[in-house]
Amino acid sequence: KFASTRFLSPFIYGIFIFSAVAEYFFWGKIPKMGTFFGFALIAVGTILMIILYPKDDVKFVSKKK
Repeated sequence: KFASTRFLSPFIYGIFIFSAVAEYFFWGKIPKMGTFFGFALIAVGTILMIILYPKDDVKFVSKKK
């Protein structure tokens, strides 16, 4: 099954947040202020997507044979 890009994009962008957290725990490197600003943009975008688009708007498409 395939999902829409709009549905998957928060998960894809979440990888950036995970990588910054992992970098902090593994190497002790604190992210820069711009990184935190990016995190905020990702969070706001995800929240807006959840609020503006109801669950029934997200449809999965099965692969046609």
